[in-house]
Amino acid sequence: MKLYIVGNGFDLSHGLKTSYKDFRLYLLEHKDEIYADGDLTISKEEILYKFEEYCQPNELWSDFEQQTENIISEISEKKISIFGEEWDCRLDPRRDLSRFIDKFTDEIVKSNSSTDIYVKHNLIKDFALKLFNDIVKKEYIWIPYLYISFQEWIQTITVENTEKIYEIEENSAVVSFNYTDTMEEVYQQNEVLHLHGFVRELEELVLGFHSKELDEKLPGLETSFTKEHKEMQKASAENGLKSPDSNKFHDENIRRFYKPVNLLKDLIESFVKNKNIHEVITLGHSYNKIDWVYFKEIIRCVPEAKYLFSYFSQNDRENIKNMIFDNKFDVNYDEIHVGNFKIKEY
Repeated sequence: MKLYIVGNGFDLSHGLKTSYKDFRLYLLEHKDEIYADGDLTISKEEILYKFEEYCQPNELWSDFEQQTENIISEISEKKISIFGEEWDCRLDPRRDLSRFIDKFTDEIVKSNSSTDIYVKHNLIKDFALKLFNDIVKKEYIWIPYLYISFQEWIQTITVENTEKIYEIEENSAVVSFNYTDTMEEVYQQNEVLHLHGFVRELEELVLGFHSKELDEKLPGLETSFTKEHKEMQKASAENGLKSPDSNKFHDENIRRFYKPVNLLKDLIESFVKNKNIHEVITLGHSYNKIDWVYFKEIIRCVPEAKYLFSYFSQNDRENIKNMIFDNKFDVNYDEIHVGNFKIKEY
């Protein structure tokens, strides 16, 4: 069996508008559309402006993903001024929570002498957290709606009337880094793992960045994506137990732009397991460092296969060499221009 690994260049070569440049154009074409969230509103134009205030991606999708690290850093490291003091957006329960609640209580007492009943009530913590959450949300409302805009945009990309341009063997296995259904609809492939999610399952889309440094800076983030963690959260909620106190808006939106790499590596292992793969062919990859971890996992799982790394540009060839050398990949491989995989015209 052959295993194809396809990246965004695969869709682009079919004429699909899947670059960051196309996403940006979508936001501009719909710039006057407004999202409303309670008393807060934001337009697609404002979302684009705020995103590009922190991130300056080129037209490559891999560069867009790399740039989303800046979103995570911004919301993790930004200080919010409340009651004349600076607070981390996360409101770390180990360091800031008690101090913020005490400050909140003091402010209530100072502003209204008849609030003793609230100060004594156990819900004081909930009032404090809600206030903090609302302030952070107002500052960063563009972040969840950037993700929602992406979900909307990806649904506008259709493969209808798209024709095959590559010779792809029937009944192959495919690991796709793309959100589109090109392999299913155009090439009639049934064994497809969408590593970063799928247009048909919008709530599961993976969009963002991962690094060792990020895991060290935000401990627990990686494990929060596991099935065990989600089941524990569900069981706690059913028993009336709350999750550890922190800023809900911060936590939810950090997760929107974080790649749970260990979980995705497990998906690769499960997908290729028990498949007799003798050849691995890449199509449409630029071999950006952000994706090396997945190639490493595939090679670990399928070490004996012949690898054909296709390239479009000289820069792709340099990235292939760097990937092989830096990761010390010991595999049988060739570099082949992507044109060699296209359907021959006679």
